[in-house]
Amino acid sequence: MKKEIVVLVAIIAAVGAYIVLQRSDQVQYQLPELALIAPDTITRIEISDGEEAVVLERAADDTWQVGEAKYKADAHKAERIVEVISALRLSTLVAESEDYHRFALDPEQRVRVKAWVGEDLKRTFDVGKAADTFRHTFVKLEGDPRVYHAEKNFQEWFKVSTEDLRDKRVLSFDQAKIDRIVLTHKDQSAAFVRAAGTAELEQGQASAKADEDSSENAVAGTWQSEAGVHADDTKVAALLSLLASLDCQRHLTENPTAAPEFEITLHGEEETHTLTIYPKVEIDGQIVWPATSSQSASAFELPDWKAQDIITAPDDLLITASDNETQE
Repeated sequence: MKKEIVVLVAIIAAVGAYIVLQRSDQVQYQLPELALIAPDTITRIEISDGEEAVVLERAADDTWQVGEAKYKADAHKAERIVEVISALRLSTLVAESEDYHRFALDPEQRVRVKAWVGEDLKRTFDVGKAADTFRHTFVKLEGDPRVYHAEKNFQEWFKVSTEDLRDKRVLSFDQAKIDRIVLTHKDQSAAFVRAAGTAELEQGQASAKADEDSSENAVAGTWQSEAGVHADDTKVAALLSLLASLDCQRHLTENPTAAPEFEITLHGEEETHTLTIYPKVEIDGQIVWPATSSQSASAFELPDWKAQDIITAPDDLLITASDNETQE
């Protein structure tokens, strides 16, 4: 009987020791609690990979600017970065040893992120590679040698250059407000005008038929050359649709010096927009077309397929006798 009591006491002691050790481990591995930073209070972000320090700054109008030249930043990409910084959450302690290379948190691979609210530096952390779960990212906090899982896979959002974060939109306008188009292709030039009253008519049709494609309604008017020759409304509509929200492939540091290959000027009642495309060039085996826009602070490149779709000879927009015979 005494022997059974001794065994029972030993078992109870072992269980008690196990519970104490478990509690000790829980305290040891308690995750840091990071304070939430209100997204709209963040005013400056620095992202550095050791080669380039990319700086995002909030402008007076609440938009984001990037780089020393304060280029307009891509709003979606900037807000995505702000969201991660403001609500950074740690889910697991991964490692306490300082073997950072395997997590891409060593000085050669890490991305260091800093965020300010006004003049106060509020958050600093290092971004490593994506975890095997592809739902977490390895991170390290400033002043803490341990490696953690942070919620979400966001490594690629921070592996960026100034060019990556620049707004690629180089031309934008309301198609319904364009009433005159001037095309120049090489040595051929012509102007096209929308018949009087068609814009207002189209806007009325668009309101009456909300279930139809409003962009088609807005441009499907009667276009003609200034010489009085009818234009193909479908082709004009397609061209305007392509230009109305035009994104470039990348920005250039210098303006093209060659003579333009193609130029289009779009006139409206209150504003005028111009896109100029220069002869194509080959860069790293890829055909691109340098271009400039009245809405872009710098020159840029268009991919070959997009430039080819835009470049249109004036005669190509006119309805020919063969087109009339086909329609009949």
